[in-house]
Amino acid sequence: MRENRTYVFLDKAIKDRGIEPLGLILRSDNGSQYIGQNFEEYCRLKGIYHEFTHARCPEEKGHIEAYHGIVEEELLSRSEFDSLEEAKAALSD
Repeated sequence: MRENRTYVFLDKAIKDRGIEPLGLILRSDNGSQYIGQNFEEYCRLKGIYHEFTHARCPEEKGHIEAYHGIVEEELLSRSEFDSLEEAKAALSD
């Protein structure tokens, strides 16, 4: 995901949940979409505290690791897709 799309998804998540961003804590990995100066400025302006997980420490993000395991187990390993678009459609259902 590119950095500029990260803003869109984060704003949507905040709006969909009806919460104020001020004081939120965002924990992320060190992906390129999160380490840019623009993203840090975005978080600062919204009042979001941004913290990073440590490299090669999957236990710090166990919930997302579990989610990926479930997706792989329940969908990806049981299905065969002819295209990336077909796989994306299955994930969005």
